[in-house]
Amino acid sequence: MCTAVTYQTNDFYFGRTLDYEHGFGEELLLMPRGYPLVFRHCGLPARRYAILGMGCVVDGYPLYFDAFNEKGLAMAGLNFPDNAHYAEVTEGCDNVASFELIPYLLGKYATVDEVRHALKTLRVVRTDFSEGLPTSPLHWMISDATETITLEPGYAYV
Repeated sequence: MCTAVTYQTNDFYFGRTLDYEHGFGEELLLMPRGYPLVFRHCGLPARRYAILGMGCVVDGYPLYFDAFNEKGLAMAGLNFPDNAHYAEVTEGCDNVASFELIPYLLGKYATVDEVRHALKTLRVVRTDFSEGLPTSPLHWMISDATETITLEPGYAYV
């Protein structure tokens, strides 16, 4: 089980646990501003904020567990076994694979309010990273200095 928390005093704190009995080769990952990360179903987003977080790099692709961007938007992917229900690719929507969601949202948006509006046309889709890395059952905590939301795939977004 994974846990994420936010704490706000004069500053904003965001943290999470990665409660597994084994490691994933996780390390600190920095994606510079404007990095041309291409997404499987929706190409390259227009805005690219810098992102710093924990994760691993597989075949040159950053797989973030949690991260924050240069604007202060933070996000963690949390284990959600038996409950994550991903959408099918839907024309007219921003189709984002679950492993792409953290760099997609953090690279493109500065606040939770912007993410909330984006979720109206965003679909988290079932796309395996590779044959050896199938889709993980996740839900996400998304926070900034003023609010926090939880994104649970398969449920109404807003």
